[in-house]
Amino acid sequence: MLKLMRMFAGRERCAICGCFERKILCEECFAQLKFEFEKRRKGRLCRLCGKPLISEIEMCCECRENEAEIVPGRALFEYRGIGKEGIRAFKFKNERSFGVIYADFLALFLRSSEFSDSFWESDKWTAVPVPGNRKNIRLRGWDPVAVVVEDLKSRGFAAADLLERKKWGKGAVSLKMMNRQQRLCAALDSYRLREGAVVPQSVLLIDDVRTTGSTIKRCALLLKEAGAREVRWCALAETP
Repeated sequence: MLKLMRMFAGRERCAICGCFERKILCEECFAQLKFEFEKRRKGRLCRLCGKPLISEIEMCCECRENEAEIVPGRALFEYRGIGKEGIRAFKFKNERSFGVIYADFLALFLRSSEFSDSFWESDKWTAVPVPGNRKNIRLRGWDPVAVVVEDLKSRGFAAADLLERKKWGKGAVSLKMMNRQQRLCAALDSYRLREGAVVPQSVLLIDDVRTTGSTIKRCALLLKEAGAREVRWCALAETP
């Protein structure tokens, strides 16, 4: 409680809509976030990738065609509407205290009765943050995903910081200058295990926004090569 009071002391506006509010979110914005979270959690989702199903049963078409290559997981929100605004406030408006809200939703998701089978048995998994962009972390002064995982750890979940981004030389080509296929290939060589990392048997990767899934696949491959038996993921949001 003292931690939250210190975080919110001196606040005057809601982090999303900007209305006058002493807390990080006004009641209306929080209610919208909670509504979207519950709607997604209780909706018809692919049992592997977690994307909403339209007419399919159990699995989406993409997962049926590539089931052996899919790293199973879920996203808390879609990256649009209030879900997108929440991520933007957290990452780009420097609202570090937003991490508490995401950790609350993530803990609720992992401990909910809908996902209490062996797939999401919370005591089984060690949460591992997917490292963010080095430049953005340096400018911001903190890593959003690491903040969420640290707060998740304070709630009794196992957590470990096992991965890091590689440092590219001055002559490296910017991702902004690459096409989509080049960016996908670059992702395969962007991460590595931290020196001396001890990899647990069951790893739950935590990411901010999942788009193509290439980052998750690369990190999962690294962890399995280092001894992990199972790797799953959970993202704060994913693109539709």
